[in-house]
Amino acid sequence: MEQMRAEEILYKGKPVIGIYFPYNNQLIQRIKKIEGVRWSSSQRGWIVDSQEINFQKLLSEFPALEIKRMCRSKILYIYD
Repeated sequence: MEQMRAEEILYKGKPVIGIYFPYNNQLIQRIKKIEGVRWSSSQRGWIVDSQEINFQKLLSEFPALEIKRMCRSKILYIYD
């Protein structure tokens, strides 16, 4: 597969999955099949809401794709 990467990022304050690859018409047609995917000119890549079902759809269409996920650790505040 041509160089393709995906990672969970913040886009306009919301977590999304960013999908990046060099221009390839076949990959573009495949990525457009996934509901909710849209082009972001500011990200220079494709984005889709970061929901578990979208992770599964991407992996179903691109089984070799590794998706980097954001760390979502919770901060615990302790007050005296």
